[in-house]
Amino acid sequence: MKPAFGGLYTKIFTSTPYKIQVTHALRERDYVNKLLLSDEAHFHLSGFVNKQNFRCWPATNPVELHERPLHSSKVTVWCAISSLGIIGPYFFEDER
Repeated sequence: MKPAFGGLYTKIFTSTPYKIQVTHALRERDYVNKLLLSDEAHFHLSGFVNKQNFRCWPATNPVELHERPLHSSKVTVWCAISSLGIIGPYFFEDER
């Protein structure tokens, strides 16, 4: 961990500052039948793919221009997994 004040702090003091983290010890009764993991995804109906979440591995550099509408229609899908089973999927249409 890098000291907050750079090298000056370490020249004056010989210890390193650490942030205190408060944790809660979990017992089996704390999470049995209470576990819920959920996620949502947005799908554009125009076929647009979010480039931050998309990777391709072609043999050559694909230099292509992809035009897309500014505000395309999309569908949001939500689903959850719990200790009791799968919840969903639920589909939500874009309000535009």
